[in-house]
Amino acid sequence: MILERVCNLSMDMVLRNNQYAWHLRAFFTLIRECEEGWKIKSLHFAKPGSSQRGKEHYPETAVMEYIARQRQELLNDSVPGGMMGGYIEEGFPYYFINRQMLDYLGYKDEADFVEDIGGMISCCMHPEDKDMVDQAVAAQLETGQDYVVEYRLRKKDGTYIWVHDVGRRITAEDGRPAIVSVCMDITDQKKMRDQLLHLYNNIPGAVFFCRHDPDFSVVEANDGLFDIIEYTREEFAAMGNRLSSLFHPEDIRSIAESINSQLENESAAYGEKRLVCKGGKIKWVSYNYSCLKRRTAISFPVFTSMLQTKSSFKNAKVSCMRRSWPTL
Repeated sequence: MILERVCNLSMDMVLRNNQYAWHLRAFFTLIRECEEGWKIKSLHFAKPGSSQRGKEHYPETAVMEYIARQRQELLNDSVPGGMMGGYIEEGFPYYFINRQMLDYLGYKDEADFVEDIGGMISCCMHPEDKDMVDQAVAAQLETGQDYVVEYRLRKKDGTYIWVHDVGRRITAEDGRPAIVSVCMDITDQKKMRDQLLHLYNNIPGAVFFCRHDPDFSVVEANDGLFDIIEYTREEFAAMGNRLSSLFHPEDIRSIAESINSQLENESAAYGEKRLVCKGGKIKWVSYNYSCLKRRTAISFPVFTSMLQTKSSFKNAKVSCMRRSWPTL
């Protein structure tokens, strides 16, 4: 009570409807004008906190936050997986994991996950995939801020799922370099691709599917491709699965021009180009590729006979059969 007949009061309250809840603080100034009781002279309602910005109306903020939550929930329900991150140090020390990923992997909370992996993100990867992931991420971050890699991730019950990991380098709150990534479960797709790959391995030569990006990133390939380039799958993955890393320097521009022209005309392309294979060995190859209906990818060729090469000149011409890789 300020004066004998003047009193200030405050109270916390919650206003609700079927979608929102507003946590407010109310301030009242009361005046006693007679012996019958008090009358409210003024009142004021405010949201306790610092999230209201400038002249922003709080209910509008709540509505926008509710819509954002709906969008996030829709994304979470649509994407099999979640988000996680590690510091760019040996073993990828734990940085964060979101609730969606914890639920997907079977952990009750963050502490449960951190304890199980010993504080290292790499400890939830399949032992046979760790080196490949380290090399692939390092190679891609040398030339950019993003990376893409696929590997097996362990769930709490000890089973493994295949994930498609799309990550980006950031600077964490404490100033340390880190990566954050979206991990999507592709176990079912991987099984289907393995079955298709078994079929394509019976085709002489190479057949593969790659994206139409600056690096012509290979998504999937049969064993014939690796027989030709003489790199193992693991070695090529450590190179970022970049087909562009195999193009002869003098052919890079003409290959890009040919592909772009083909995309514009939606036609197949044929030709002969040089690949720089393992150990610097140069191989001339005949190719035949075509664009899928999706304009984000290109379906590449089947080489139908063995390649015989010598450095710096052709000594074999390889016939090609046009094939198309199923949309994944």
